[in-house]
Amino acid sequence: MLRSSAAIAGCATTTRIAGERMPAHIHPLEADAVAFVARNMRARDREEIFATRWDDDAGAVARETVALARLGCVAWNGDAPVAVASAIPLWPGVWSIGLYATDAWPTVARAVTRWIARTTPALIAAGGHRAECRSLATHTTAHRWLERLGAVREAVLPDCGRNRETFYLYAWTHRPSGETPMCFGPSPPPPPPLLPTPDNTPAIQAAAAAERERLRRARGRAATILTGGLGDTSAAPAAVKRLLGE
Repeated sequence: MLRSSAAIAGCATTTRIAGERMPAHIHPLEADAVAFVARNMRARDREEIFATRWDDDAGAVARETVALARLGCVAWNGDAPVAVASAIPLWPGVWSIGLYATDAWPTVARAVTRWIARTTPALIAAGGHRAECRSLATHTTAHRWLERLGAVREAVLPDCGRNRETFYLYAWTHRPSGETPMCFGPSPPPPPPLLPTPDNTPAIQAAAAAERERLRRARGRAATILTGGLGDTSAAPAAVKRLLGE
């Protein structure tokens, strides 16, 4: 059962016994729980998420998650919401995966990882063939978690954040068994022959050749071979020889 708004509001002050391990459990997205996690995001998640937004409005992040996610969950540690995971469709077959959490993330990390692994078939069943996310280059804990889930780092995106932060693009792709990968398709057809243009017709090419020959002869008539006087290399030329072709 989902917690009431009053219970969620009091989560931040719930007393914990030192060393106590609370059970992690997964619930569907619920507005108050999502808002609580968004308001109390760990610093690295705030830095990553707000680098790709117009403002630092955590409430807007929560509202958009609830409104746009087709699949999602809130992970709880005992009676406190800790993490929000979501899958938002971008266009047919392609999904954007998102996650943000409070500093208590380690208490629910295993449960969220299992939930995502179980949810992947639902994305495929919905026609998905690609899921992707962008992660701040300095968010190394997120990178390790994504790679553990099988995501592949496809690209480095410099200057991607609003303050020119660098991001990494991670993705999962799905292809039916036996399907040829897109990058190994049939060879493209050869390019069509060049159409005649004013600079490659036979008449123009012949005229250009004649002009090049005229310039060569002109340079030949003006060229000289200078031979200095014996014992004095700075003397005036002793002979002027015209080249053949004059």
